[in-house]
Amino acid sequence: MERSINSFLPFKLGGKKENNRDHFQYRLLQQFGHSSCYRKLMENFDKDIIILENTSLNHQFYATRTKSLMKRYGKPLYNISHKHGEHRIRILFYKRIIEDQKVRLEFHFCDDKLFYYSYTFPYLSDEEKNKFMDQIGKKYGLDQTDLKVKCIEDPDGIRLHLSDSLGLCLKYLDNNAAFLDFLKHHRFNNGSTRSSISKKLNDLSHLF
Repeated sequence: MERSINSFLPFKLGGKKENNRDHFQYRLLQQFGHSSCYRKLMENFDKDIIILENTSLNHQFYATRTKSLMKRYGKPLYNISHKHGEHRIRILFYKRIIEDQKVRLEFHFCDDKLFYYSYTFPYLSDEEKNKFMDQIGKKYGLDQTDLKVKCIEDPDGIRLHLSDSLGLCLKYLDNNAAFLDFLKHHRFNNGSTRSSISKKLNDLSHLF
């Protein structure tokens, strides 16, 4: 069920299929109404960076708009809008099965331009995570240690960061996005105060 939610309204349970996990995910996305959450996220992309000289990480940023994404994936579970200055941020959140694996997909658009997205695999075993990391490492000629502590950047300024907190998560950022310049020059959003803030793995290489 698609949810178009005003980010300033409280969450309300609207159906039997909603559960605490949905509520938790909604609350996480809702926090992006404050720019400090984006700054915290972006900090993860500014640590030690490995530059790929001749390999592109992903091309989704240049061809993806909200309409084309919804045409591809259908209606999102959550469709959340925020305002940051004159910019409109729209977040589309999906749950899908990819190669027999449950995946959470999160796409962030600024003025209908994709600038950040992530794939989260919440139910991988340690063995499956190692296989997945090994696939990524072989594709880019890196070992797992580098992948766990560093970011990767391609010649077009696209960055990849991996984390393993609430599941193995691949995070992509367009480091040339105009919204990042906005974040550097605007400390608060709309004048508000700071808030607290055995599976198939052989064919997943198209995700990274």
